[in-house]
Amino acid sequence: MTEYTIVNDYVLPSEGKVYGPIDVKPNVTLRSMTTAEEMRRLNHSERQYKLLAEIIDECITTPLGISAYDLCVADFQFLLHKLRIVTYGPSYKLSTTCPWCTSQNENLVNMDELVVKPFNAEIYEKYSEFELPVTKSKIKLRMQTPRMMDDIKINAKDLNCYEILEKLSTIKMDKFGIFKLLNSFLKTKLSLIFSIAYTPKITNDI
Repeated sequence: MTEYTIVNDYVLPSEGKVYGPIDVKPNVTLRSMTTAEEMRRLNHSERQYKLLAEIIDECITTPLGISAYDLCVADFQFLLHKLRIVTYGPSYKLSTTCPWCTSQNENLVNMDELVVKPFNAEIYEKYSEFELPVTKSKIKLRMQTPRMMDDIKINAKDLNCYEILEKLSTIKMDKFGIFKLLNSFLKTKLSLIFSIAYTPKITNDI
């Protein structure tokens, strides 16, 4: 006897068009979580995205063609929201605190009413590949995945400034050149930090 009572059909925002040769099925049937799955999502894990991706995979009742762990973050976040809806309903209570007066506000959000932007092939092609202005190197960007986000978090713990300086010392470049390189490196790291901050944080409270 199955424990779930709610099943809904959804279409991935990317429509499966950003995965190259991988045949990702954009039409997804999602069931609500079982009691065991709800308890499992509360477990601590260094790879929190992986834990949630495994639960999403188990709740998808139609072949997706790829693990939720390797979906682009937009598709993953979409399925996470929909999993919350089919399990607990669309109403989500938000509590916010004003940083100036410390007053607290509570709002009820209908997650079914959140606007989902569909995949735009023109924008994707325009910004996924470009040329660096100085080196003229050709760069091709990949969509962030939950797996990549877990790797970034874990690898950040191993980031050692002394190792970075040691690598810089081996580069044959004048002091001004090293300063420019280090400045560029720091800007890149700041951009990465902002990109992580902008990405909705994954928590167990869904």
